[in-house]
Amino acid sequence: LAILMLLLLFKPLDKFIQAAKTLCAGNLNYKLDIKSADEFQSVAEAFNLMAGSLAFSFQKLEQEKNIISSEKNRVDLVLSAMVDGIIALDFNKNVVFANKSAETITGYPQNELINKSIDSFLHLYIDREEIPSGTYCDANFSQVVTLIGSDGKQTKVKLTSSKIEDPVQANLGWVMILHDLSKEEELEQMKLDFVSMASHELKTPLTSIIGYLTVYISASKGKIPPDELAFLERSLVAAQQLLTLIQNILSVNKIERDQMSVAPQSVDYQAILTKCVDDLQNQAKLKNITLTLDLEQDSLPKVLADPLRIGEV
Repeated sequence: LAILMLLLLFKPLDKFIQAAKTLCAGNLNYKLDIKSADEFQSVAEAFNLMAGSLAFSFQKLEQEKNIISSEKNRVDLVLSAMVDGIIALDFNKNVVFANKSAETITGYPQNELINKSIDSFLHLYIDREEIPSGTYCDANFSQVVTLIGSDGKQTKVKLTSSKIEDPVQANLGWVMILHDLSKEEELEQMKLDFVSMASHELKTPLTSIIGYLTVYISASKGKIPPDELAFLERSLVAAQQLLTLIQNILSVNKIERDQMSVAPQSVDYQAILTKCVDDLQNQAKLKNITLTLDLEQDSLPKVLADPLRIGEV
C-alpha cells in the first residue's frame, strides 16, 4: 500500500518536472493535463496560467522588439541617405555611430571609426591652427573648418556639434554634423569664372565703341546739327556708364577671389580730382547740373594712394 501511494504521488510530480523542462526549453504553450481533483490539479492549473502569462509576455516583448528594430532600420536608412556626415560620440569621445557620408568625408571606413577616439583620426584646422576636440565638444559649436582626411586630402566643411542634454542611459555625449562645402565652392568658382569671362568679353567691344564715338564727336563738332551732336554725346555717356558698371563687376569679382590689389604711390591728388570731375561733366550736363571743382590757389601736397582705386572711389 505504501509503494502504491508513493507511485501515485510521484506520477504527477514527474509530470511537473517534465513540464518545467519543456518550459525552460522555450515551449511556453505546453499545458499540464492533471485531473486528480486535489492539490495537484490546482498546482497544474496555476502552472498553466503561469505558462500562458509568460507566453503572452514573451509575445508582447517580441512585438516590441520588432517595432524597435523596424524603427532603428528606418532611422539608419534616413541617416545613411543624408548628404551630411553624422558622427555620434560617447562620454569618452569615442565614436559610437557614423553614417556613410561621414565615411566619405573623412576617408575612413565605418568599421575603423566605431569605438575609435575622435582625436585619433579627425583633424580640423582654422587658419592652419588645429582645433582640439575640447573646443567643438565643450558646447554647441558651428564653424567652417578645414578637414584633413585619411589620404591627406583637404576638405572645407561646416562643422556643427551639439551636446546631448540627457545622455546617461544611451551613453551619448555629442552629435557632430559635417557639411561638405567643396561642391558649393566649386559652383561658386564657376560662377566667378563666368562673371569674369563675360565682363571681359563685354568690355572689349564696348571700349572700341567709346573710342569710335569719342573720335567721331570730336571730328563732327561744328559739322552736324546740335541736336544730332547731343544724341551722339548721350550715346557716349551711356557707353561710359556701361563701361563703369562692367569695371565695377570686375572689381567685385576680384574682391570675391581675394585678388583685389592696391599699389600705393606718391600721386598728385589735385590731378586725380580734376580728371574725375572732367569725366563726370557729360553726365552732369545731361541732368542740367553745373559741376565745378574749387581748389585753393596753392597746389595740394602729394599723397600716398593708388591712383586707380582712389579714382574709382
